[in-house]
Amino acid sequence: MAEKLTLWRVCARDYASTAFNGEGAALHPGRWNGRGTRMVYLSECLPGATLEWFAYALNAKPGREYVYFEVSAPPEAVLELEPGSLPEDWNLYPHPVSTQEIGDEWVKSNASLLLRVPSVLVPESYNFLLNPQHPHFPQLTWSEPRALWLDGRLRRLVEQARGQR
Repeated sequence: MAEKLTLWRVCARDYASTAFNGEGAALHPGRWNGRGTRMVYLSECLPGATLEWFAYALNAKPGREYVYFEVSAPPEAVLELEPGSLPEDWNLYPHPVSTQEIGDEWVKSNASLLLRVPSVLVPESYNFLLNPQHPHFPQLTWSEPRALWLDGRLRRLVEQARGQR
């Protein structure tokens, strides 16, 4: 059997108990999902997951604590999105409907437990979409939530950006 794939998830401590049910994404559409589609966003490394969180830090409540999870998944559970199949606007912000339709259709099709997609923030890096309603969901395991420590310089960047809004 192939070695397990290690992935990472960052979320607010308040939501640690529901970090893998996809409700947050269903309520707040993202790059790869529209409203109502349950999905969980993961990254291939902890710095990547932290940077993905950091991109939305201005929308976060000041003083909120964050945690991360180390996730273990079977490599055979991953479907890779072919780079040639990406729409031209895939990396724009706000998130285009074209990528949300890709993710929504993937979830509806139940084609795989995980879908590997390129990161917009870090070239040559990838994120993984998790379908929490897929029948192989029980094959995933994850750690207890661990406190996400951020260097004071990163916290100051967020505070400075908030002050300029």
